[in-house]
Amino acid sequence: MKIVGLTGGIACGKSTVSAWLRRQEIAVVDLDEIVRRLQKPRTRVVYELGRSFPGVVDADGCLDRGKLGSLIFNDAAQRRKLNVLMRGHILRAMGLELLGHFLAGTRLVVLDAPLLFETAGLSSICASYVVVGTSSDQQLARLVERDGCDEAAAKAKINAQMPLAAKLQRAHVPVMNLGTVGELEDQLERTV
Repeated sequence: MKIVGLTGGIACGKSTVSAWLRRQEIAVVDLDEIVRRLQKPRTRVVYELGRSFPGVVDADGCLDRGKLGSLIFNDAAQRRKLNVLMRGHILRAMGLELLGHFLAGTRLVVLDAPLLFETAGLSSICASYVVVGTSSDQQLARLVERDGCDEAAAKAKINAQMPLAAKLQRAHVPVMNLGTVGELEDQLERTV
């Protein structure tokens, strides 16, 4: 089974590329989806987050992503703490999904991983990397619109990640998302 890593900067269009791949009936293991499943209300992971980050879980066992985001995007130590706490849970769930694809005889799986290069060892399981990028102005504007935040908060989120240029340098297949969704899909048709 061949695993291709899909990553990119925040608000660059990685999720749009991932959705397009699924429509082409390509298997996708999405680490953001895994995180959302792990962080459903009243799960073990949410209670661990509540113990590690007081105030981010309410009385009903629901994670307040806004509060958690405010903590981690402005404090590198808190971000590392979160990554350490979540890494094992995410990798275990990812491994089970990949095993399922292997046992089903799936020949190609795309690993949609926002932190593909930042997570120790994760990129090493991939045969190649697709990196989605855009201009810094478009990235900032998309993030402000998507998250409903101000530019300072958006810049903090962008700066909390590995620089997009560094990710693009590692790409076997760089995908620049500089126009419309239709233009991006046309580019994918030519590339994939």
